[in-house]
Amino acid sequence: SIALAEYLIKNRHLVRGKRLLELGSGTGLAGLVAHKLGAQVTLSDIPSVLASRTMPNLVEGVETLDLDWRYAESVYLSSYEFVIAADVIFDPELVCPFVDTLRRFSGSGKSAIIFQTVRNIDTWELFLSEASKLEASLSVTD
Repeated sequence: SIALAEYLIKNRHLVRGKRLLELGSGTGLAGLVAHKLGAQVTLSDIPSVLASRTMPNLVEGVETLDLDWRYAESVYLSSYEFVIAADVIFDPELVCPFVDTLRRFSGSGKSAIIFQTVRNIDTWELFLSEASKLEASLSVTD
């Protein structure tokens, strides 16, 4: 989250004025930075994390969304122009639901930035394999 927040600060033009969704927000650090940079931000995570980690950091003007990727089909994601996520690829059982969530978001004029520390090479390779099936360009740098 810290690296993503620093990236957003250096590239504030990417998020200023955009409707932005942070997936797996946890404490919401990156999303809160994006809010300070002029984005309209929604922080999303599962209910227990929203209650214990996100809500204590919430500031006026930032919304929250109860979003479990395994059951995300009922949540309307196409209104967001930008998605960010940091360190969300760690459980192999959540990789496909995460990529499906990205698929439901993707479209013309939309962007996503995912910062990730590779903790398990097999899980990371599963993500890359699944993400390569998205009808979007995927760029990975280390």
